[in-house]
Amino acid sequence: MVEEVDPIKYEIFRHRLFSILEEGRTTIGMVSGSPAIVEGGECMVSFYDPEGRIILCAGGILFHVTGSRDAILKTIEWYSEDPGIFPGDQFFYNDPYIAGSHIYDMIMVSPIFHQGKLIAWSGSMTHTGDTGGLLRGGSKEIFHEGIRFQGIKLAERGKLRADVFRSITQQCRDPHYVGLDLKARIASNNVATQRFLALIEAYG
Repeated sequence: MVEEVDPIKYEIFRHRLFSILEEGRTTIGMVSGSPAIVEGGECMVSFYDPEGRIILCAGGILFHVTGSRDAILKTIEWYSEDPGIFPGDQFFYNDPYIAGSHIYDMIMVSPIFHQGKLIAWSGSMTHTGDTGGLLRGGSKEIFHEGIRFQGIKLAERGKLRADVFRSITQQCRDPHYVGLDLKARIASNNVATQRFLALIEAYG
């Protein structure tokens, strides 16, 4: 038997979820400062259920929501057993054959656990202008386009992995810029996760 949901409570809950995602999107802009994000609006923050189905998104380019979904599905498929998925983990993708539309669209997905159980995912995605590859217009194959990652764990149990961070940023022309974008996506997921769990606690 399906329990009926009070439509007013549902709308209040949905709007609170959306406001959390908007806060996550604001966080990206505040940490990154990239013109592509702050002025161009090329970012997206979204929530997904434990299986990767879209719950709600807030972003400047909405088709990015499917990129994070694909990243979550691959994370579940590839990494559930090894190295495992834990609270505070953040997985980085920018391979367009796996998730997203091109290498410049970089994705961070993070699991949300409550009382030891995976209950949702947070995804953040931005356009980052430096990938270490050939300048625009010169690429003839994907190997010319720069760094390409398929779900490497950038943060583990809430701690940034400095070795992985360096491995990504030092392949680019502007490590500081790329590093800020990486940290912006991590911060956005952290904010969204904290607010999501507080909302779940409030609603029981």
